[in-house]
Parts: sequence; structure tokens; C-alpha cells
Amino acid sequence: MLVVLSKWLSNLSALKFLYIFDCSKLMSLPSDIHRLTSLQVLQIISCAELYKKYGPQVGECWPMISHIKHIDIIKTWSS
Repeated sequence: MLVVLSKWLSNLSALKFLYIFDCSKLMSLPSDIHRLTSLQVLQIISCAELYKKYGPQVGECWPMISHIKHIDIIKTWSS
């Protein structure tokens, strides 16, 4: 079970897509995620804590990821 994303994630300068799915224990993204200037797509699905913190326009940490072109933050996955 993923609890923490490594700080080295922010060193992946060419990273274009980041998908995080069903990580209920994950509390936050790296504080320097704004350094991922090539990141074009961020999807966070079924991650309750991340949904609260990074929700579009309302999450306290939204400004950290608002530079990303395409963001989907979905509270729960429904098939």
C-alpha cells in the first residue's frame, strides 16, 4: 500500500503523465511537484485524502498542481 511518494519524483523532469489510483493512505503529493513542468496529465482516483487537499479550485493545495494542463481528481471509482 502506497503511503508516501518519494521526493525524487520531482526530479523526473520529462514526466508527462501521472496516474494515482486507490491510494487511501497517501496523504499528499511531493511539495515540489510544481517542478514537474513537463507534466501534462494528472489523474487522482479513489484517494480520499488527496481529493480533499487537491480538489480543483477548492483544495488547500490546488495551487501546487494548477499549472498542469489536464487534471482529473475523482473521489471514488465507479465501474
